[in-house]
Amino acid sequence: MPIYEYVCKNAHKTVKMRSINTPIAELDVDTCETCNEPAELAVSKPGRPILKGAGFHENDYRHGNLGS
Repeated sequence: MPIYEYVCKNAHKTVKMRSINTPIAELDVDTCETCNEPAELAVSKPGRPILKGAGFHENDYRHGNLGS
C-alpha cells in the first residue's frame, strides 16, 4: 500500500497508508491527527531499498573484494 505524508498549517506531520484504489480527490486533503486542522498532501522522499543476500553489488564488493 502506498504511504502518504500530510502536513497541516501548524507544521504537524501525519503519515497514512492508503489503498492504491483511493480516488485522487480523497488523497489531496486530510485532517491532522494532532490539532484537527486540514492537512495537505506533502511531497515525500522515497526511502532507499535495502538489498540483502548474495549477488547484490553492495554485499559482494563492500569490502573491496573484486573476486579476481
